[in-house]
Amino acid sequence: MIGKKIHSIDDLIDNRYKILSFAGEGGMQEVYCALDQVLDKKVALKVPNTISRNS
Repeated sequence: MIGKKIHSIDDLIDNRYKILSFAGEGGMQEVYCALDQVLDKKVALKVPNTISRNS
């Protein structure tokens, strides 16, 4: 799964976090810059790369 982004720009995760950009990846996770729509702040969102968009 390394090298393949799990989420796309504007995806909404947990009805809270809107993906703004892909920040990077590690061995077991991807990191995204996201907007926390509850707090109205930008956050770093770490997503395990074992989770797929369709699960």
